[in-house]
Amino acid sequence: MRESLIEHVGSLPVVATTIYPYLKDDDIDLGEALVMLAIHDIGELVTGDKITFAKNDDEEEIEQAAAIKLLSPAYHDLYNRIEHAKEGDKTAQFAKSIDKITPDFFDYLTPPEITMKRYKDYMDTDTPEQIIQLKIDHKLSKMTWDPTLHALFEFLLDKNLKKLK
Repeated sequence: MRESLIEHVGSLPVVATTIYPYLKDDDIDLGEALVMLAIHDIGELVTGDKITFAKNDDEEEIEQAAAIKLLSPAYHDLYNRIEHAKEGDKTAQFAKSIDKITPDFFDYLTPPEITMKRYKDYMDTDTPEQIIQLKIDHKLSKMTWDPTLHALFEFLLDKNLKKLK
């Protein structure tokens, strides 16, 4: 069992608006970030939702092409910014970080046996350490641009590892 696409996209603004005040960074436009979070997974309406750890580059490209087809051209720039979240674009980096960290809150709140089964079914992982390593490999680079988000991510990794053991 994992969060549905609507649960994921619907939870992002709650997490973003909760974390945003702690970053104290005037270069982040919260309004733009919220729009990015609202539209970033729209391509999955066509391609289907796939766990972040299992997507390959070809699938990412197909999803992005589907999103561009579905979105009004007025949203293309915001969509491309979150998808590529370039260094220095703090709004896009913030939005991408929120997209990546939010499922870790769900993992912490989900009973450990359900989390372990989900990762076993989707990623063929057998141990809590493998799950944490997947998160590090796929998400850590999205958190290091901001010390607060980086610390929060490390905190969640630790909490999730302890819960799963």
